[in-house]
Amino acid sequence: MIDIKKILVPTDFSESSEKSLLYGISLAEQYGAELYVLSAIDDRVFDDPLFVVYAEQEMRQNRKAVYEEYLSKVVAGIKRDHPKLAVQQVLRMGVAFVEIVDFARQEHIDLIIIGSHGRTGIAHLLIGSTAEKVVRKAPCPVLTVRPKEHEFIHP
Repeated sequence: MIDIKKILVPTDFSESSEKSLLYGISLAEQYGAELYVLSAIDDRVFDDPLFVVYAEQEMRQNRKAVYEEYLSKVVAGIKRDHPKLAVQQVLRMGVAFVEIVDFARQEHIDLIIIGSHGRTGIAHLLIGSTAEKVVRKAPCPVLTVRPKEHEFIHP
């Protein structure tokens, strides 16, 4: 029997992430699992030595505030619509796939549900796929949700 107690749904606030949240909410309700909604702020752009320390800190704080606000709105909406569901929000700084995998390890996550943007060709080569890297490195099963696929979840 599958025993799922902790589900992680990473979000970048895209349409694909919204869809993966539907799966996460549904499965968390079915299994009585705790739902973690994680967003990672990729701070690699701040590695540029031309940034002045003050400017770098201010930009990080502003960016973090924006992410916190969006993440809070997403989690508040879930809690409003699903009051019996245990939901935690998590904001991390760093490379998305690394933060997702590290959090899953630290918190003993049972299942990760992640949206895939469905990029192909040169866009996939240039940007890479966070979902693909999470699938390869995660310490638990990963369910990927593509933008256009057969619908299992009905809102």
